[in-house]
Amino acid sequence: MNIYQEDPYIIAWEKKANAYLTASPTDQRTVAFNGRFITYYKAGTTVGAMSAPKNVPDGSPMSWTSVNLAGLPATIQMKSLLPTEHAIYALDGNGEVYASNANGTDWSRIVTEHSVEAIYGILPSATDERILLAVDDNGTPRFAVTDDFSELRLMGTIHNNMPLWDFTSTSVENPDSYATRYIVLADGVRKDNTRNDAIWILQEKDGEITYISTPSNVSSIGSQLFYYDKRLYLMIASSGKNSFIYSGNFGLSWVAAEENQAFPSDFTFRTNVSVVADDANNIWIFGGISSTQTQLVDAWRGRLNKFSMN
Repeated sequence: MNIYQEDPYIIAWEKKANAYLTASPTDQRTVAFNGRFITYYKAGTTVGAMSAPKNVPDGSPMSWTSVNLAGLPATIQMKSLLPTEHAIYALDGNGEVYASNANGTDWSRIVTEHSVEAIYGILPSATDERILLAVDDNGTPRFAVTDDFSELRLMGTIHNNMPLWDFTSTSVENPDSYATRYIVLADGVRKDNTRNDAIWILQEKDGEITYISTPSNVSSIGSQLFYYDKRLYLMIASSGKNSFIYSGNFGLSWVAAEENQAFPSDFTFRTNVSVVADDANNIWIFGGISSTQTQLVDAWRGRLNKFSMN
């Protein structure tokens, strides 16, 4: 018996796609939406997309098809893409919001009462899930919440040290804890163009957005947050290799993942990846930027062994 393979906390990795984009991207982002993965990418002055089903059998490659996009401008900020139940939302460089149709193909601009500076993510709450934003309120960055951008409800003022661009974020909701409903932020750039070096934990309480800021014990530049197996994970890049750190208290403190959750030897070092943790307990990793600053075009699927040991 191979004891290591029986370890419930080993992550088994499989490369599921390689060079699947039809053009060489200069930027890209992959989201899960309506039962499919969609990779949006920029190539020169155009925006394109490829799509593949989420359900892929073990040992089988992904089947990617080209998406006919309409209405999505080349000024779109790829990191701002946010899939919800009914639409994908995105922000361009001018504070304008765009929304997709139910297929993620046709996009249109939404006129908002305030310029939007950041789309932080889905804010879980006891009654519903709304989108948390940063908006410009006469020169002051403020929180706002919305269902679909048709109406923005202003909340409190945003701390000057909180990132507004290029951050990574994830929603955290623990079904075993009524109070565990957060958005967590890492990395990113503040309004004064300095780099954010803290972890931010945000929640709604008594009609206000409250937050905790904790110093990060590792460099989070180019990192990616995701929530998996009731733990908050951060995929980091350090000393020419990728690894995970995780937090058992939702971002207050972090520890390095064990060797059994290391990446395989043929996993190319990268930053700025897209990570999707799906309902089948898989971790999907798409693309990223290599050490030579080239865009990688591949997809990997990882899964904790304990979810296969039935």
